[in-house]
Amino acid sequence: MTQKSSLVLLSAYKHGPEIQILDIITTSTGCQLPWCKGGYLIDWDRLDTQEKLLGWVHHLAYKQWMDTAKLKYFTEFVRSHFGWKITYS
Repeated sequence: MTQKSSLVLLSAYKHGPEIQILDIITTSTGCQLPWCKGGYLIDWDRLDTQEKLLGWVHHLAYKQWMDTAKLKYFTEFVRSHFGWKITYS
């Protein structure tokens, strides 16, 4: 079963707001990030620890199509999928 999770970003620009719909597609084997041409598929077994997620955040941060809002959304999306809690010290 495929599901979509959406985030709406509202950005203020000089000539008015721009609205983007960001859909991460979820399958039983992974998730697909839609923000680059053709999408970017990551299998769940490559994200199944917090250490692996951190590695992906580091890797994705260098992509031209990635930005801070998308990284935050991706991190929250994966955290929620696995039921992890994020603690701040």
